[in-house]
Amino acid sequence: AYIVWVMRTQDTLKADSPLWKVYGSVDSIKRCVSTSTKAEFFIAVIKARPEIIRRTMEVFFKECIRLFHTFTFYKFAASPSEEAKHKSGSQTFHNLFVMQDIEASLKKTPVLIVGVDGGGNNCRVSIETADGITLGSSCVKKPSHISLGDKTWSNIIQGIRNVIEPLGVSLSSGLELYGCFGLAGSSVPKYVNDFTANSCIKLFKSLSIAKDTEIAQAAAHNLKDGGIIIIGTGSAAFARYGGREYRSGGRGFPLSDGGSGAYIGLKAAKALIRVFDFEERRGELTEALSKAFNDEVTDLVEWGKRATPKEFSTLAPFVLKYYKDPVAQKILKQAAKKIEMLYRNIVDRMEREKGEEERKKVRTLQFALLGGLANKIMRYLPEDVLEVIRMPAYSPVKGAVLMAREEFEKNVNKVNLS
Repeated sequence: AYIVWVMRTQDTLKADSPLWKVYGSVDSIKRCVSTSTKAEFFIAVIKARPEIIRRTMEVFFKECIRLFHTFTFYKFAASPSEEAKHKSGSQTFHNLFVMQDIEASLKKTPVLIVGVDGGGNNCRVSIETADGITLGSSCVKKPSHISLGDKTWSNIIQGIRNVIEPLGVSLSSGLELYGCFGLAGSSVPKYVNDFTANSCIKLFKSLSIAKDTEIAQAAAHNLKDGGIIIIGTGSAAFARYGGREYRSGGRGFPLSDGGSGAYIGLKAAKALIRVFDFEERRGELTEALSKAFNDEVTDLVEWGKRATPKEFSTLAPFVLKYYKDPVAQKILKQAAKKIEMLYRNIVDRMEREKGEEERKKVRTLQFALLGGLANKIMRYLPEDVLEVIRMPAYSPVKGAVLMAREEFEKNVNKVNLS
């Protein structure tokens, strides 16, 4: 279980993810842990005055430290410069408990493990030392698709600097960087070739470029066999099993990405068109959609001609809000069926390749649901699919760190063997 305690100056509490539970006091944290043997992480993100941070740390160490197997305690810097950086599109978190250990750790092994999760809206960077100390993470709020080349490199370098420079470390410190970048669009060889031709690659002793689905799977299952189903603006399924990789969907809207936000939005737009053409009666959903388009069919048609997948996905919240509406119910069930098929396509292919004993294992292979619509669609999935759904172990950027560390350890083993 992940327990997130988010403190602001006024001690108000928020959760960054519906999958994470929030507990607002030391007593309630202790009660939670006493009822669960699975609590392994305590993550605190604090934006508060130094005296509040110190008091919180004292209480935590005194009351809660023995309740968790492992924990990380993060601070979001509240200095004016950091506030300005946050507002300009960057968030940085540092591990408070390792500040004094960083210099000794880097002297021992001058290596940084760098994981990157780059997509259409953000570039997330997480950095660890060779001996597993998490230095911190940064989110640069700019598009970081691999096809953007130099711009994506700039975002990555900015994210790395956001983490290491406040700790007194620079990229010119003679460090060895081992990196794994999980970037959207990296399934296209031309994009990868152009991206790796950039001179910034010389900063890394080792760098692997992975697909965003690969780092998500590595994170969800801690580098072990298992699958993921992503339900966001787009949709896709990906699994690793027995040394092989399996994919389904994810080819891009509108030819693929069934069950996604864009798919749901398109279905909603089509439903509204049928209302405008008097083929169907208005309901709660189509009434709300009609108002969004000024009750003008021409506005809808012109918008539909130029709308991107992301823009189509902006209609999905209407469907979710009016989920009791018969049209919304139909759309959501259709979307769930598409997601179910992503899962079954992968499992069916695995079963065809395996013997009877292996087939039994395939049918119980764990899948993690990811993406902003995962929780919304999950309730419409059939029981046998729900039985194999689990929470992801980590966020995707941690998967990139795990894959980079795997490469680092291979290199260390090679040196030891030689």
